[in-house]
Amino acid sequence: MTSAAAQLPIGIFDSGFGGLTVARAIVDLLPHEEIIYLGDTARTPYGPRPIAEVREYTLQCLDWLVEQGVKILVLACNTVSVIAAGTLRERHSIPIVAMEPAIKPAVESTRSRCAVCLLGANLGWWRFGPSVLLSKGQEREHEAAPDRKSGKALMIS
Repeated sequence: MTSAAAQLPIGIFDSGFGGLTVARAIVDLLPHEEIIYLGDTARTPYGPRPIAEVREYTLQCLDWLVEQGVKILVLACNTVSVIAAGTLRERHSIPIVAMEPAIKPAVESTRSRCAVCLLGANLGWWRFGPSVLLSKGQEREHEAAPDRKSGKALMIS
């Protein structure tokens, strides 16, 4: 990265407000970096929407961030990470960091006595996440909150 590119801001995107925790962690780790945060609160939640609509909204938002001159895009939304990260990486030449990569190394590092528990915050993640993200391990779903349809925990062992 050139010194001029290093001065560009980091773009962070979420379909709402949840990505602010990701933004906070980035600010804590990289306090001298400029951040542009875009939360698409006008169209949140993305989870129950059709895949094509999520991709369309995501591309609109991320294209805008790229137009602002960001050096890297952080997808702070699980639904977007699962549905659109590949498309975004094909479309843009800057690095794109998504939420899903952390899951595969966790699963791969487990042994027979360990499990990884994934908690999906919304129905969108449960519609797409497990089938896309898991390349290894066996899934067992358990109700984490029986009174809420979206409150599930996925155990991978």
